[in-house]
Amino acid sequence: MLRPLILALALVALPAAAQDLSPSTVTLGQFLVKVDEVEARGAQADDPELLEVTSLMGAVASSYRQRLVDIAASGQAAPACPPPPGKAVLDSDIIIPKLKALPTDQRDRSLQNAMWEVMDALFPCT
Repeated sequence: MLRPLILALALVALPAAAQDLSPSTVTLGQFLVKVDEVEARGAQADDPELLEVTSLMGAVASSYRQRLVDIAASGQAAPACPPPPGKAVLDSDIIIPKLKALPTDQRDRSLQNAMWEVMDALFPCT
């Protein structure tokens, strides 16, 4: 998998290359095609497409944390209970297979919503 791709579930700063990309507009299908291309090439850490994939994952992590903060502030029950920021680290060997396992008829949904679903499932409140 994409070993350099580490998703820390904390707010992160995005590289300039990803500032025009948004996980709310990139579809799950588009993202998975990009992942497959990067994996097939065996991309190096400085590969622009690998950086794009990594940046999108970081943006999702940021939006996920903000979503949980907003839900808590509204007094609603949390949909998930991830560890505190900086304590949960997911690498691509965990996240990418879960995204690929989502039904193919959902590939046109946003990457952000697909990732939120995966992370909610990974961190259920007990």
